Amino acid sequence: MSTKNESHFILRNKMKTHRSVFFILPLVVLGINCGSHKPDQAKGPFCLSDSLMKIIQFDKVKIQPVFKEIRMTGKVSFDDDQVVRIFPPVSGVVQDISVSLGDYVQKGQVLAKIRSSDMASYNSQYITAVANQSIAQRNMEFTEELYKSGAAAEKDLSIARDNFKIALAESERIKQVLAIFGEGGNDYYVVKAPIAGFIVEKKITEGTIIRQDASDNALTISDLKDVWVLANAFERDLEEVDLGDSVSVKTLAYDRVYRGVVNRISHTIDPVTKANRIRVIVKNTDFKLQPEMFASVTIKTITENKLSSIHSNSTVFNENRYFMVEYKNKCDTKVIPITPYSVVDDIMYLYEKIPDGTQIISKYQLIVYSKLSNAN
Repeated sequence: MSTKNESHFILRNKMKTHRSVFFILPLVVLGINCGSHKPDQAKGPFCLSDSLMKIIQFDKVKIQPVFKEIRMTGKVSFDDDQVVRIFPPVSGVVQDISVSLGDYVQKGQVLAKIRSSDMASYNSQYITAVANQSIAQRNMEFTEELYKSGAAAEKDLSIARDNFKIALAESERIKQVLAIFGEGGNDYYVVKAPIAGFIVEKKITEGTIIRQDASDNALTISDLKDVWVLANAFERDLEEVDLGDSVSVKTLAYDRVYRGVVNRISHTIDPVTKANRIRVIVKNTDFKLQPEMFASVTIKTITENKLSSIHSNSTVFNENRYFMVEYKNKCDTKVIPITPYSVVDDIMYLYEKIPDGTQIISKYQLIVYSKLSNAN
């Protein structure tokens, strides 16, 4: 009995399987037939939309000389051509110093006073000279009266006149000395600023003893509108650096690039640093560059090579490669792989020889690159 039921179950399942195949087979055939009657659709060219055309920007490939960057270290210094070092012309003791290092001073501003025996001596000499001049003048006038009345010889009159000239000359000499020293009192010398600028060196304090024959300056004033950046150039770089080369200067203190030019190249090598000193003049209109600041110096020099170049912000970087998007018209754009030779400032020089004037997309080029990649 059980064997009969099992045979019936197997037969029924086979019938279901045959029915399934019977119903699926026409659908497969129908699908194949339908697909065979559907025409092929060829893809058309990719075109930039009008909205995209309104925002993208263009640039051109340029074949130009290759610039090279040479990096050096250096320091900021004041411009020696725009600086005044103050050497007090008298001996004495510094009193009432009124400025500190880094202060800005106006021309003629009092910086310090020096109590000096030299000034007391010069003032005394001037008073004596004026008195002697007055005595010599009265003696000359008296001798002239005697000569007119016949009571004095012509020789006596000549001597009196010569004595007056000597007294007058001595009085004028002491007067000129005091004029050089400037205004002061009977026993002190006033130190004044000869130019407007910053106190960049201060080697005296209150109580400092000044000697007239001292070789060291007391104060140094510089306007700091222009500063010198002194860079160290090693021997391997000297051949490529020329006067007038453009220079970029950065400091640790400020996130700003200062521009300058090479003004002088030393012809001697420092025995300690084994480097030549290169002087760069930099405009310091905001007065932020200060002497002795550490500086990072980049000198841009021109080479004899000429290569195709584009702005570095016109590129697309993907899968460890650089690309640019060439544009001929809105329906003719192409992705071109490129290999950087070097990057100077924002200019990328290329190994590939791309024709001069080739138009590329320089803004929103990533959108166009993505659409071209998907279209392919």
